Amino acid sequence: MGNPTGRRIDPKEVSEHWRHCDNPDCLLCNEGEALVSVRQAVRDGLKKAEDPTSKVTIPSPTTFEEALDYVSAICRKVMLNRQQKYGSGNISAFGRVGVLVRLSDKVERLKTLLSKGNTAADESEEDTWLDIANYGLIGLMLLSGLWGLPMETEVRDR
Repeated sequence: MGNPTGRRIDPKEVSEHWRHCDNPDCLLCNEGEALVSVRQAVRDGLKKAEDPTSKVTIPSPTTFEEALDYVSAICRKVMLNRQQKYGSGNISAFGRVGVLVRLSDKVERLKTLLSKGNTAADESEEDTWLDIANYGLIGLMLLSGLWGLPMETEVRDR
């Protein structure tokens, strides 16, 4: 595939860009086969994250940064989907203590899954880890006063 624009590619720029770009013909997204494969892996992972019958599995990233981008993108997609469904009121009602209670529930679930094997029909080990990661992000957003901001679609529709 190569580099169709001939310019030097900044991996950070591409990494940020492809997480948000939906244009399959975008030159920036399609520069460099390794970046394209990671981009496709993230998109495949996001589709799996939206499908409750599918396990989310990590492909074979070649760097720690690619692995972090992949997992972060899945967490982001799950968080955005749940924020659209539930809004911020359920978290805002009880604040950080409420998040701590929910985290505690997830840790107990994880302990059960690990001790009995990943056999729960309603929530997999991957689902539980995703929830734990996202509750940590919610806690940080609450702590910094960022929880409760409107979603981009809400801002655009005003």
